[in-house]
Amino acid sequence: MPPATHVRTETIPLDQLEPFPNNARWGNVELILSSLKRNGQYRGLVVRAIPDSPLVVLAGNHTMQALQLHGHGACDYTATHQGEERPCGVCQGEDWTPTARAEVIIRDDDVEKFSEEYVLREDEVFVQGNGRVFIFKRSP
Repeated sequence: MPPATHVRTETIPLDQLEPFPNNARWGNVELILSSLKRNGQYRGLVVRAIPDSPLVVLAGNHTMQALQLHGHGACDYTATHQGEERPCGVCQGEDWTPTARAEVIIRDDDVEKFSEEYVLREDEVFVQGNGRVFIFKRSP
């Protein structure tokens, strides 16, 4: 894959993500869900933004599937850690809409397309240089 540029980190609803169709790895989704319930999500998914397409999960497809398996709403899972009872690391025992923390990237060969098509958020500024694109949060 050509070099890529990190665009942003955000929490994204799972229904806005598409699994990578050629994922060659196999993962134990139920075991991953068990870990997520106990520990929460430590590492973000890596998703590629492609102009006029859904975000594609490049890394973390099985984590996404585990979060989907958890489903909407609260669960009654609790874990005890050092004598302290903790709620589910996914939903925190509260009503939850399936989302995942994700690192959004664009391939550097998509920079020109994005410079023309990417819609900046109100708090972002677009900077391009040396064939790379950078999107920064605006200072208050």
